[in-house]
Amino acid sequence: MIKVENYPNAFKEVYVILNHMSEEEVNLIPQNFMDMIKNNMDDEYEFELYDDMPFEDQVILQETKAILAYIFMNFWGTEEQKTKIKAKFEQDLIEAEEAKGKYNPDELFANKKKMTKIEENVDSLNTEENVQLVKYEKKNIFERIIDSIKKIFKNKK
Repeated sequence: MIKVENYPNAFKEVYVILNHMSEEEVNLIPQNFMDMIKNNMDDEYEFELYDDMPFEDQVILQETKAILAYIFMNFWGTEEQKTKIKAKFEQDLIEAEEAKGKYNPDELFANKKKMTKIEENVDSLNTEENVQLVKYEKKNIFERIIDSIKKIFKNKK
């Protein structure tokens, strides 16, 4: 989740990342944007970019990713790339809105009302009037043998 309080650290990470890039790519970014990064970064925050590790495996803040995405969209990307990214963003927004619809609070409370009615019906079944105890007596071995013999004779008739 993106947090405003992480932006000074993210600006520092972006600054370090940009220092590892070619001068040609950095010059595509307007100077006022670069000044904003320098002025708002946390100078005390320690961040190191590892040259022996692929960029995708580097541990960076979500806010850093957002700033880099902004830089790419506005300064580095081709028109075709920008179109694809905008389409992806729009698709993600649509999916997020659809996901919100799955958890409609009105429907959640409607289900609670249904459950209350079911509980009331169950409670009405558990009154003293409807509950009767049945005594179950297990027959001893002799009674069971006699019952089995009686069944055999009944089946032969």
